[in-house]
Amino acid sequence: MSKLYIDYNPQYVRAALTDEAGELEDFFIEKTAMKGPVGNIYKGRVENVLSSMKAAFVNLGLEKNGFLHVGQSLLERSETANKLNLSAGDSVMCQVVKDQFGDKGVRLSLDITLPGRYVVFIPNANIVSVSRRISSEERKAELEGLVKGALNGETGAILRTAAEKASDEEILSELEELKQLWLSIKEKYRTAPEKTAIFKEDDLLFRTLRDFSYCDLTEIVTNDVIAYNMAKQEFPDTEITLYDRPQNVLLHYGLGSQIETLSKRVVELRNGGFIVIDRAEALTAIDVNTGKFVGGKNLEDTVYRTNIEAAKEIARQLRLRNIGGIIIVDFIDMTEPEHRAGLMEILQEEVAKDGMRTTVMSMTSLGLVEMTRKRKRVSIDNYLLQKCPYCDRGYTVSNEHLIMALREKLVAILCDNSVSAVLVRANPEIAESLFCTRMLSKECATIWKGKRIYVVSDESVPRGSEKTLAMVGSVLTLPNGARMLY
Repeated sequence: MSKLYIDYNPQYVRAALTDEAGELEDFFIEKTAMKGPVGNIYKGRVENVLSSMKAAFVNLGLEKNGFLHVGQSLLERSETANKLNLSAGDSVMCQVVKDQFGDKGVRLSLDITLPGRYVVFIPNANIVSVSRRISSEERKAELEGLVKGALNGETGAILRTAAEKASDEEILSELEELKQLWLSIKEKYRTAPEKTAIFKEDDLLFRTLRDFSYCDLTEIVTNDVIAYNMAKQEFPDTEITLYDRPQNVLLHYGLGSQIETLSKRVVELRNGGFIVIDRAEALTAIDVNTGKFVGGKNLEDTVYRTNIEAAKEIARQLRLRNIGGIIIVDFIDMTEPEHRAGLMEILQEEVAKDGMRTTVMSMTSLGLVEMTRKRKRVSIDNYLLQKCPYCDRGYTVSNEHLIMALREKLVAILCDNSVSAVLVRANPEIAESLFCTRMLSKECATIWKGKRIYVVSDESVPRGSEKTLAMVGSVLTLPNGARMLY
């Protein structure tokens, strides 16, 4: 039994899925003005072909050329296809399957996939498969037979988890809609100029309602009218709540502290131990520590129990932070073989709950476990963190995230009708970002209309420790350098 919360503001869309105990199960964030290209379909122009690598670079009109590899295509994994039949200057229809990371451009595929609520339509393949989350073999066979009969071996599809409880009519109707969408995409490709998008994936609001439809949702809460109306239509048996207060949805429902931990390097475990998560250029390293936990029967038992707790939290953090690529976990060394085997079994069970494919390797003699996790979109760190300006090696909480935290302080102060103005003393970096990004401009024009917010740049104030002072009256005494926000 889960609850879904969707918070929209002019800067970000955030979605959180919680279990029946209110603990975060999934969390997503996306900038409203910078929706990523994953899922978009382009008419690209091949710029360069690397025959030895069976790869090509394709100009999509984005900042960097996309990378198309023969192994990224379902069709090209067949026995007969072993090379890319492309040349420089060719036009090609391709879909973004992985976001840009660092200096690398987006990853592309020639296999087009069009996701719906119940079905992912694959027009260029005749593969039919069923979600591994559907446990009933009988239901899997029914769904596979239904869709194979509708496709006649000409195209392919993947039955999503939500299809398990859907009727045949709902599945076939959606499949037909996706077929018609594919026809319109092909026609647009024929007439569109090169280096343009011919299909754009839905934004986070719609993807969330679509992709979490398999969950046994008891309630959906959102502050967005469009998402509210869509949820009412798509989830007729679920309680839908339209939230209309100034404070953001996630903070109001007590999820703020859990989300804050996603920007922290150290994550505490329930038993008093902790894990440390460090980003590197090519991998993520996670270290496990017993911390304050001394509750075992002996040292071996204490270590084992800490490792078990850590394994559960590591799987959860990988999912919540959307950490991908190579992950190295340094568990505390154990001497008992059955404990090592038990830990690996628990870790496998926990990562199996993840929607993204995660592979766990065996444990080394030093207690190191190597993992790999597929990732389509950028990690949460790209939104919550930024490179440290002083050492250029570590990371610190991003200016945007700190401004959003300041927004909540201002919401709490300005809900008092007697307060006419607020004085904010901010670190110079945050003060400058407030004016340059205009992140709070909509609030100033709507919920704070008639109020005055003054900002003073103060070097003695650390980032994230902005000081606010409520002011009453029309005649105010302001310090030197105070600037009115917008």
